Amino acid sequence: MDNNQKTGSVLIDKMVKDAFGVRDNANIFNDHGLPIRYYFYPTWRSRVLQLFLFFLTSYLSVRLSNEFPDLVIRGQLFVIGNTEFILNLPILMFIPGTILGSILLYMYNCRYIIDERGVEAQVGLVALHLRQLRLKYEDIRGVEAVQSLWERFLSIGTVEVGSAMTEGIEISMIGVADPRSVQILIGNERDKRIKNLSIGNTRKKGKSALVNVVTGD
Repeated sequence: MDNNQKTGSVLIDKMVKDAFGVRDNANIFNDHGLPIRYYFYPTWRSRVLQLFLFFLTSYLSVRLSNEFPDLVIRGQLFVIGNTEFILNLPILMFIPGTILGSILLYMYNCRYIIDERGVEAQVGLVALHLRQLRLKYEDIRGVEAVQSLWERFLSIGTVEVGSAMTEGIEISMIGVADPRSVQILIGNERDKRIKNLSIGNTRKKGKSALVNVVTGD
């Protein structure tokens, strides 16, 4: 990539307005002429059961630690002057801590991006290995919103984006809020691109036919 291409790419990125993917923003793809780059993350509502277990185990950890002092690690940390600092560490608190860590890891390990160029999935943002999958709108075969009965009640679900090249599911946007709006957003942009591509091909064929007529070929 030469310097002119790099400069053009930077200018395009600066002209794009970033927005969090929520229902209020789903119907706005241009704001004052600027394209919008939507960011979607798995919502906390997709981890309702884990959140319930977190609060339940936190409550039980506190109660059991008060009832059974042997479950609390006590020791001296350090001394400053005549002040002694003591550590009281309930062992059972590691259980809700682990559950909370798994919830945060699930919510912030993946990010899904919808912009003017296509759909992108970034998996492993807080992991050792990062996978980045991108599909242009022209390469999208279909978009489906998948929801169970429980997910429909919570207005969450999975948006599956199929690739025309592999004839399979290329990107799965798991646990996003209001998946139907996300599906419509991607589908509308895909249909627009395909329509523009079809019009462009028709114009090229018309120009080619006109040239053939003029030249007598």
